[in-house]
Amino acid sequence: MRRIFVTLLVLTILIQPVLAMDVGITPDSPLYPVKRLLEEIDLFFTFDNVAKAEKLLKYAELRLAEAKKMAEEGKYRYVDELLNDYGNDIHRAVELIKSAKSKDASKIAWLVVNESAAYIKALDELSKMVQNKNIEIAEMRTIKQSELAIAILKDVAPADAYKLSLSLTNKLLKIANERASKGENAEFLLKESEKLMNQSEEILNNNVEKTGTITNSEDIVKEIESIIDEATNISIIKNRDRNVTLDIIGKGLKIYEKLGIKGVFQ
Repeated sequence: MRRIFVTLLVLTILIQPVLAMDVGITPDSPLYPVKRLLEEIDLFFTFDNVAKAEKLLKYAELRLAEAKKMAEEGKYRYVDELLNDYGNDIHRAVELIKSAKSKDASKIAWLVVNESAAYIKALDELSKMVQNKNIEIAEMRTIKQSELAIAILKDVAPADAYKLSLSLTNKLLKIANERASKGENAEFLLKESEKLMNQSEEILNNNVEKTGTITNSEDIVKEIESIIDEATNISIIKNRDRNVTLDIIGKGLKIYEKLGIKGVFQ
């Protein structure tokens, strides 16, 4: 048993270059199951939660790259399973937040949220190559998992959860703006942005009630300014979404007021 353990450990060290962010072996290869097994072995011997989350998110990115490669080659039958595996990898990373220490939990949540925009853009590129409803589902799953990461974090590190909620709102609005400017549908992104602004305000209020203090850092102020700008621009481009965008703007202004920033109202 010990010999097997040592063999696996040595193998894990040796395969690190193989597990680099390169599509390499694709699902149509008989060697693909070996590649995936090596990934799991690598995760098994990664004992730090943050490092494990980083690897899971890299594997999620790799699944999207593989899906794109398969779509380019017209091998669409592989795309669905790859999208499902992609979502599972993100979910596994988010689940690590529950068992991580407070500081590590924040790091993992930041990793998940920070990668979300890149994932959504990769999925958007994939949607232009192949008509597949599961791409839209994968996009929704990406956002929901990021929201779940924030929801888990708010009980452990509310200040970080608050910042992350604003950060994710801003990321989604930027993508929504890009789509709106091209005449594409951005409704789901706007609704999730509105939900996140409600969550941000709720986290802020709860934190003020518990601690009597308020976080008013320069990065938070810039984040809210950007959110208001992005929502205002979408409101101008898409009249039919004005109720949602105006609500987002209103929530941003309320948070401004709570932060004691008066200049925006003058």
